Amino acid sequence: MTARPLHRWLALGAAVVVVTALAGCAPLGVACPAIGYVSVVEVTLTGDSAAVDAVQFCDDDGRCSGEFPPDPTPAQATVPLATSSPMTAPAYTATRVDARHWTFMVMAGLPDGGTATAYRADASAAGDATVTLTWKRVGGSAQCGGPMRADPIVLQIG
Repeated sequence: MTARPLHRWLALGAAVVVVTALAGCAPLGVACPAIGYVSVVEVTLTGDSAAVDAVQFCDDDGRCSGEFPPDPTPAQATVPLATSSPMTAPAYTATRVDARHWTFMVMAGLPDGGTATAYRADASAAGDATVTLTWKRVGGSAQCGGPMRADPIVLQIG
């Protein structure tokens, strides 16, 4: 055997090893876009929703869609600005669709469950619902991921 044919066989063997290794990472021919996506939790209010001023969603880990009821007198900073911790954005972004419907955008991770609470203008709770969330894919693919939507949370206003 000469050096040239042996070189070809080694190159072919190396190519087979590389292709086999890559096939274990992703199916051949599947190119996933390098973009983020948003998943959604919806809350539907039943009963007298006219009294509702805001709705908050908190997951089972205590991450919430902002501070509710809002603190009427914000606390004064007691730590020098240079050593205070940076502010963090809420885990979920709330949008009021209409008088009975709210959506909460989930940017990362899908919570297993949580609590939706409706608040009146005086910051008193008008109702709450604690649920286990069931997620369904509404875009993308199983290979690449994509946006998900939870079954709607129905919140009775009392």
